[in-house]
Amino acid sequence: MARVDVQCFLADKRKHGFSGSSTHGMRTAISKVLQAAVDWNLLEQNPARGIRIGDRAPKTERLYLNPKEVERLLTSLSEPCRTLVLVAVLTGMRIGEILALRWRALDLDRGVIQVRETVSEGKFGSPKTKSSRRDIPISQPVCDAFQTHIAGCRQKGPRISSSQPANRHRSTRRTYFAVFCDQRAKPWGYP
Repeated sequence: MARVDVQCFLADKRKHGFSGSSTHGMRTAISKVLQAAVDWNLLEQNPARGIRIGDRAPKTERLYLNPKEVERLLTSLSEPCRTLVLVAVLTGMRIGEILALRWRALDLDRGVIQVRETVSEGKFGSPKTKSSRRDIPISQPVCDAFQTHIAGCRQKGPRISSSQPANRHRSTRRTYFAVFCDQRAKPWGYP
């Protein structure tokens, strides 16, 4: 394998829409494999070493809502979407973490959400990194929104036992269910 082969491969990936960051990752992986071949005396030199990929910046700039836009959005939403958006905005949780949030991970007495799961393409799993498993302190507006959401869930179905006080979230009957789920008790985004 020659340096030109690696360059052509990576240029072709860029031409087919891969980002600079993705092709950089490919170059890194190829380079590590080829370096192992050099270390094992299968190649004299690493043909991927020193190849420049180009721009690794994101293709588009991220857009953010300002506080007035967030307020306008929240007032236009009904429950439970309002609570879901409020949680995202005020905690910084990812959508997969919010959709995987179960009642057992929500402690309104202490004002904490425990992030221990995520959901992607309808499948629950552990967060990708160790630092993604975390406890997030929540503000009073988030606690209040969850209280409203709990009351709404009690009216709609059997997911929450009406004999439980609204600030008790560790009922064994409820811990399986996701905080944001449909009438079948399936988390949103779950088939």
